[in-house]
Amino acid sequence: TLKKVTLTKNAGEYAFADCISLEEIVFAESFEDKKTEKYFAYNCKNLKNISLPSNIEFIGDMAFNGCSLIENIHIPESVNRIYYGAFNNTKWYEKLKEKFEIVGNGVLLKYNGTDTEITISENVKCISSAFEGRSDITSVKIGSNVKTIGPRSFLGCTGVEEIYLPETLELIEKGALTGMCNLKKITVPFMGHYKKEKPDYNYSNLDSILKDGLECPVCGSKTCYESGKFEEVTVLGGIIEKHNFGGFNAKKIVLGADITLIEASAFNNCQAEEIVFDENIKIDKLERWTFTNCDNLTSLT
Repeated sequence: TLKKVTLTKNAGEYAFADCISLEEIVFAESFEDKKTEKYFAYNCKNLKNISLPSNIEFIGDMAFNGCSLIENIHIPESVNRIYYGAFNNTKWYEKLKEKFEIVGNGVLLKYNGTDTEITISENVKCISSAFEGRSDITSVKIGSNVKTIGPRSFLGCTGVEEIYLPETLELIEKGALTGMCNLKKITVPFMGHYKKEKPDYNYSNLDSILKDGLECPVCGSKTCYESGKFEEVTVLGGIIEKHNFGGFNAKKIVLGADITLIEASAFNNCQAEEIVFDENIKIDKLERWTFTNCDNLTSLT
């Protein structure tokens, strides 16, 4: 019967999932990898002790979820990303009672507060699934030091009407904002690919931020966000790519000072009534068909 495991390198996804006899996992000082994969030790109901290595940076989805006997875990300062449900259903996680539980290198792991208007502090660099299912939250402002919004961070936050995503944001993972059915006002750092030399961002336009294939836990739909509820959309910078706002239904679109290019047909068939350019925007010209078929547009300034 397997009761103790000592690891010198990453054992892969589901490595010890459902090993109900396992009581201890030790990461050797020579541990080569800097992560544990998703479902790494999922549902190991007799696992009591884990000692994470000092060089670990990433803890995957559901890694230790269901390890109900774990009471104490030290999250090293090296950890900069923890994805959804990694420690849920453990005694340690249940004991976390601070309003904002921040662990490792600025990972917001859990929110225990009752505020409906949330401001993420400058101490946070990564948001885990801290707000999943919190339908009582109405607005979110994310601090300028946040680089990553992990999977399911705000999944099912159906009450959110306004969210601000800072220009410093680098990555929005799949399902991060799924289910914001009543969103009216949003500020995003960029549409399309923010930098052409980094074409690997997880979304290419606003629709795919909000509709990315995960089911909303509240309404059960994969596309519960309905275009047309937006009152105002602000894009802070980057490139507005071809058809990014094609057919988009919002009353007002604001284009920030750090936008560097608006491609041809970017707003083709856009249903906005008003489009505002920041006075400091550095766009020398508009490409062809930029505003073709914008039949509802009454103000362009």
